[in-house]
Amino acid sequence: MVSRSGWRVLLCCGALWLASGAQAQDSSCAAVWPPTAGSGDAMSLDLPDTLLRLRDIGHSDPGLGGASPLAVSPDGRHVAFFVTRAAPEANDSCETLLVSETQGPRAVSRVLDSGGSAIRLEEVLRGRRRPSGVFDVNIPVWSPDGRSLLYRKRLAGRTQVWRAHLDGRPPEQLTHAEQDVEAAAWSGDGARVLYAVRPARAVVAAARAAEARQGYLYDARFLPHLAAAPQLPADLPEAVMAIPADGGAARPASAEDSAAFMRPVPLGLFPNGPVAGPGGSMAGAAAIDQGYFAQQRLWVQRAGSERRPCRAPRCTGWIRGVWWHGAELMALKREGWHRETSTILAWTPASGGVRPVLRTQDWLTGCVTARREILCLAEHARQPRRILAIDPATGRQRVFFDPNPDIAVSGLPRVERLRWRNGHGLPAWGDLVIPNGKPPVGGWPLVIVQYHSEGFLRGGTGDEYPIFPLAARGIAVLSFQRPPLVASLDPSVTDVSSLIAATYRDWADRRSVHDSLMTGLDLVLARGDIDPRRIGISGFSDGSTTARYALINDNRFAAAAISSCCLEPFSTMALGGIAQADWFRSAGFPDASRGDPSFWKPMSMAMNAATMTTPLLMQLADDEYLQALETFTALREHGKPVEMYVFPGEHHIKWQPLHRAAVYQRNLDWFAFWLQGRVDRDPDKVEQYRRWRAMAAPTTARVSAMTAPSARHRPG
Repeated sequence: MVSRSGWRVLLCCGALWLASGAQAQDSSCAAVWPPTAGSGDAMSLDLPDTLLRLRDIGHSDPGLGGASPLAVSPDGRHVAFFVTRAAPEANDSCETLLVSETQGPRAVSRVLDSGGSAIRLEEVLRGRRRPSGVFDVNIPVWSPDGRSLLYRKRLAGRTQVWRAHLDGRPPEQLTHAEQDVEAAAWSGDGARVLYAVRPARAVVAAARAAEARQGYLYDARFLPHLAAAPQLPADLPEAVMAIPADGGAARPASAEDSAAFMRPVPLGLFPNGPVAGPGGSMAGAAAIDQGYFAQQRLWVQRAGSERRPCRAPRCTGWIRGVWWHGAELMALKREGWHRETSTILAWTPASGGVRPVLRTQDWLTGCVTARREILCLAEHARQPRRILAIDPATGRQRVFFDPNPDIAVSGLPRVERLRWRNGHGLPAWGDLVIPNGKPPVGGWPLVIVQYHSEGFLRGGTGDEYPIFPLAARGIAVLSFQRPPLVASLDPSVTDVSSLIAATYRDWADRRSVHDSLMTGLDLVLARGDIDPRRIGISGFSDGSTTARYALINDNRFAAAAISSCCLEPFSTMALGGIAQADWFRSAGFPDASRGDPSFWKPMSMAMNAATMTTPLLMQLADDEYLQALETFTALREHGKPVEMYVFPGEHHIKWQPLHRAAVYQRNLDWFAFWLQGRVDRDPDKVEQYRRWRAMAAPTTARVSAMTAPSARHRPG
């Protein structure tokens, strides 16, 4: 089930993520902290390799929610967390476990363990399990006595439970399960280590092997773009196991331990409680009504009494986390224009008082209490993520920990936030990145990057279009924050089914997003320093759909690049399998065998291929490219400028650093070629530019006849 706050996950992947250790290969991960001593010169974020190697705490996409990656010790004196970094030399992302004292003017951090690969999640799609490129948030778990921590570590293709000690003893592996461990916890008394596995994987695999001898029945178990075999079911039962904390054999956990075993809040949801507070009280934030897009209100419940809501207006809104700080319940809210502002407020249930602690344009996530301060992850457009310590009495901030002290941000180009509404009145924003220096004659070329622009401007959602490296090459960037779903205007939308129907009816949401994007683009062009003849558009997932709709229904783009593709009559209803076809049919899509040009015309690139001329680059995962062949073939048969790359062992989000580096560089080359006429003299790219020059010949006339800045986009 998708939560009220989970529509972003629905847009991104149509999936829910579950913990898994699935990995394509073993790695040779090295420590990612401390920074390696070098020349002393800070590395610049306008270099693709520097951007690729940024260290992260928690998930790199700050808008995905989930539990805080910061684990505070029971006495509040220490905080433990993982630092993750891409390692192209190992073609993996690697993790290092740190612990820091929470007291003192500067955090003193020390390494407890290193060498594990980042653990990738498994996603549920159409009732089936499949690997993903999404990294899990590996959260350490303190022992009740605060002397050691449990965590998951992935080595040699297997994820197991390890323990690290604060007294300096070496870390030790505790479990040797046959399946990957998906979560770990302590028993309430600290005497046992609990962990979750799915033994039924082996049972299902054996049954599938037996079925293979007589041929698989083609049914809803198939996701044809993944494999010519049934996929694992979504509802694989979980088993909670237990081992003594001082070592011993694993056995099924007791009913009491199993009932108390809690997984962290997953990505796509927010840590809104319940959380235990003083005197046995519980508190949290709950939806104010049954609407799918309902806001949340703070509540508290004393032992033996009924839940009591906070009646102050400030206690209601888009709440993205709750936690106790002494007798006050703290809440992280999103407020302001399209929820761009982070606000921390404090409610004292005993007195009813509510006060603001902090209001900032920094994007805050993962806030926790650490004795006298609040620790939050914070980032903004020109500043990668750091841990801030916030005084809850005054709101004063200090940098507690910077995972990237060797990165320079001072030379980055300026970023201007533009705000607007579309024709439905829905708010959106765009972060406009203008290259340093004076604009060229005619203005800067521009690339649109999508579809969320929250926090640090890296490479858009999916992280494939490197924003500051584009600006360093003299290309302005509009980082587009899409508007809310148009379905949010419909009070009858109360569940996923009604949400999907309202979203796809007459392509309502696509039209709304396109109108918003074009309104923002007109606002940018009105400045006078952007060349309207040299505009590129890019997109991943929902952003790719926005880009494709724009290419069909507008003629102002000189180049395009997408990372996922496509919605087409045959591909959508046949190549995705029975379950996918049934899902889209429930949303109002016609059958593959029933031609319905009026339905498909606004969205199908294949049906519009004859009139499309914008050069298109597609860089796709190998488990998604089959559904792009209908588009690619139609464009190729019509002689249109199109090129497609397929990356092996990849999924919706590409996870392999070598592939991500190649995607970064090719996107930079592509837009520089089409928007600036620039060619990289690297001899290894001679064949690439030969192909692109051949594509360019038929499009030269079109480039000189691009839409003037005063021309309004035409509707789809």
